[in-house]
Amino acid sequence: GNVISDETLSNYFTNTPHSIAGGYRYVVFGESGSWSCPTGVDSVFVEAYGGAGGGGKSIRWQGFSSTAQGGGGGDGGYNSGFVEVNPGQTYDVIVGSGGNGNAGLLFVNSGNASGPDGGNGGVSAFETITANGGEGGEGGRLINNANINGQVGTSAQVLNYPPSIAPPQRSYLSSTTILSWPPLDGTNLQVASAPVVNGSYSPDGEDGLIILWFR
Repeated sequence: GNVISDETLSNYFTNTPHSIAGGYRYVVFGESGSWSCPTGVDSVFVEAYGGAGGGGKSIRWQGFSSTAQGGGGGDGGYNSGFVEVNPGQTYDVIVGSGGNGNAGLLFVNSGNASGPDGGNGGVSAFETITANGGEGGEGGRLINNANINGQVGTSAQVLNYPPSIAPPQRSYLSSTTILSWPPLDGTNLQVASAPVVNGSYSPDGEDGLIILWFR
């Protein structure tokens, strides 16, 4: 698809609507806040992206070179749908945070031990439209002289995609840029994700988003 803007997403954390072709306006929330419904608007189309889970902590016995690696977090979910609104009314916007990862390597002297699990991603919601967060990854485990890598967290469900709205459905807006429109078959949907755990690098999950479309 075509990139419609290369501005950083932080420029869109605002109640100021941005216009696109077809007469639609949209507001992007990268953190929780509130939205005041403009005059003449009685319905909004909501796209909700839940936060991703954080990575589990990797663990190693002191004096050994092999590591039981933590599992990566699960992806955040997606949901969409229409919500009736009242002009002049203020609505709460809830954006799920990414789950906390577990940076660094945990060393233990002896015995069975487990690294902490990653935090779960938060739920994103606007009125009746909610998207769940991804599950945190499992910490690495040292059991009976064996290194057991943690399981990857379960990803949250993707519901109601592609969304039934014109212009066509929107891709995930990453933490750095507003990305392109995916094809109509919806195969390019990008949800909030947790990068793979790599050694002692156990990242936080990406935060979610709420996008409101109206005209």
